[in-house]
Amino acid sequence: MIEKSPYNSLKEWRESDISAYYKAVNMGWVGELCKRFGWKYTYKSRIRWTKKLVIESASQFPNRTQWSKGCQSSYQAARNNGWLDEASVHMEFDENRKPYGYWNKKNVFRDAKKHKSYVKWKTTSYVPYQIAKDNDWLDECTAHMIDDLPKPKGYWDIKENVINSTKPYKLKSKWSDGCKTAYNKAISYGWMDEICEIKKWKTYRKHVKWTLDLLLDTIGDSTNIKEWQTNLDKLGYSGNQAIKMSKKIGGKEACLKIINKNKTLKKQYQDADILNKINESIEKYKTYKDWVKENKKLHNFTIKEAMVVEVKRKFKKLGHNLIEGGIRRAKQTKKREYPHGYWTKKDNVLAAAKFSYNYKAFTINFNAAYQIARKRNWLDEIKELYK
Repeated sequence: MIEKSPYNSLKEWRESDISAYYKAVNMGWVGELCKRFGWKYTYKSRIRWTKKLVIESASQFPNRTQWSKGCQSSYQAARNNGWLDEASVHMEFDENRKPYGYWNKKNVFRDAKKHKSYVKWKTTSYVPYQIAKDNDWLDECTAHMIDDLPKPKGYWDIKENVINSTKPYKLKSKWSDGCKTAYNKAISYGWMDEICEIKKWKTYRKHVKWTLDLLLDTIGDSTNIKEWQTNLDKLGYSGNQAIKMSKKIGGKEACLKIINKNKTLKKQYQDADILNKINESIEKYKTYKDWVKENKKLHNFTIKEAMVVEVKRKFKKLGHNLIEGGIRRAKQTKKREYPHGYWTKKDNVLAAAKFSYNYKAFTINFNAAYQIARKRNWLDEIKELYK
């Protein structure tokens, strides 16, 4: 919604209240105000700093420092065109302002030593920075500083630039906090060991350039990411760094495939051991009831894998009884395990098929589901699950 304003255009507002207009320009609010009040905002609407406008702008400030901070664009225009003295006739002497000729090489260096950051020195002490720049003293003045200016693309891919970034730092941890991009590039390109030797820093972990082959070699017998991480730490690598690099390289999927393979193999070996234990334990007991009482874990495993019927058959083959007094069926009616009409839904039948160890186990343990699947021609789809 367009709001009402006492001014009909941007030009009218600028002519009536120029100080508010300057503030809006410096803060970047002009475009937003034009949308709000429905004014036209074109390139011509921006300030063209004529001598008259510069003097009007300067008249609102008591000294030059406040003028340079309050309306930097008009101050810069006055400085470039030589209007500073004329525009600042009304201004009082600023106590904080240094006298003419104060900023010689010695005082510029003294001011630069107070700052550790290149950007902070440039913003807080603009005058000594500009004088250092004009007289080619910047390299000497900023030798102790952190060069935190934005770098061009590919700057940190050069080895010399990464090594030079360590000069202001005495500790490796401070370097990693102060210049993260250079630190990460040193790890990814495998330059960290060389840098540690130059700077005489202690290294507790191996620093290598991570490739897909190297990542796959470090997996070993790991069955999940936590195990892989601990395995990397044992080998002397940084586990977190390796996992991050696997994402960057695009090899995380390949690593997860091998981890899942290890997981399935481990499960197969565990299942084989349990099956051997089941076969050995069956011979020790005369009845199936006694075996269930004393081997609850093995019994639960047979239920999960739908092997209950196979175990009972083994008891029969060995000549043992399933219960004391021979094999007999209970006359009492069993309670329904599943509600009426449960197996008429195809999803429930398929879920039972997936739960079963094989097709034969499905037909025996879930006979009701098997009969409905046979009537409704779902058996072909079920058989495909076991291929």
